[in-house]
Amino acid sequence: MDHLQSQKYTREKFERSGIPILKERRDGECEIHCIFSSCDQDSKGKEAHLSVNFDKGVFYCFKCGSKGHISELFKYLNLVN
Repeated sequence: MDHLQSQKYTREKFERSGIPILKERRDGECEIHCIFSSCDQDSKGKEAHLSVNFDKGVFYCFKCGSKGHISELFKYLNLVN
């Protein structure tokens, strides 16, 4: 991913979208409720299954298996200008 393209998919832009980041890990990953299915409907508290890694530019849901490049996540959320 080139530098200009990577600027489109920043953590700051994602945070401004209003979707809460529920957990953060030292390896640069964070977790949010899955937006692709209702698999987090039964989650309690800060339990979430969709892992987003802004450094690597990928996401993966450990419950339903949704995965892909972060650009797909941003397009799905209408966060791409």
